[in-house]
Amino acid sequence: MELDHIYICTDMLAPVGDSLLRFGLREGSSNTHPGQGTANRRFFFHNFMLELLWASDETELASAGTAPIRLKERFDALKEDGSPFGLIFRPEAAMQEAHGKESLPEHALYHPQYLPAPLCMQVATDNGVAEPNYVYLDFITRRDNTESGEPLDHPCGLKRVTRVRLTTTTSVPLSATVEQVCKTGKLKITTGASHLLELFFDDTPHGMTHDFRPQLPLVFHW
Repeated sequence: MELDHIYICTDMLAPVGDSLLRFGLREGSSNTHPGQGTANRRFFFHNFMLELLWASDETELASAGTAPIRLKERFDALKEDGSPFGLIFRPEAAMQEAHGKESLPEHALYHPQYLPAPLCMQVATDNGVAEPNYVYLDFITRRDNTESGEPLDHPCGLKRVTRVRLTTTTSVPLSATVEQVCKTGKLKITTGASHLLELFFDDTPHGMTHDFRPQLPLVFHW
């Protein structure tokens, strides 16, 4: 499996997303998740999407139907240094062509209202809230292989995410899921003093860096 997109939990309407616009990104469409109680702002690249996610309906967020995705406990845990990140994975292209099956080591199945049956998500269950949420969607493909109409090119010139480094503050050993999702070497998850997402674009030919903190726990390298 390979990384498709990452969400960052934010405040209502994600005003912090304006810092991405000022940097030189072009914003894509936003959407809501009926029955799940969340909404987002989205920024698309050729092989990746960055999502700013907020709780839009507390009743839906806390409903029994959304329990497998564990978003309620994750938003609640933000007050106690829980991870603000969710990592969503898709099948590798070679695996799709071979019609192979992959799965997260330990997971629950989530059937959201906004997906047609029988589509569902695998959500890791062996990770605490100090680690990111890990979700696997076996029915999606690379962004540049679809005709989504979303803006993939940006005034700042960034095109593809070629490496990701994520820091988490967990004080216990990382889950078995980490070993599974980091097998390709393009994603590294480590522990440190604060939660941080670092995105490396286009093999970083310029050696440039932009730090979005304190607005977002996010650093771009290109």
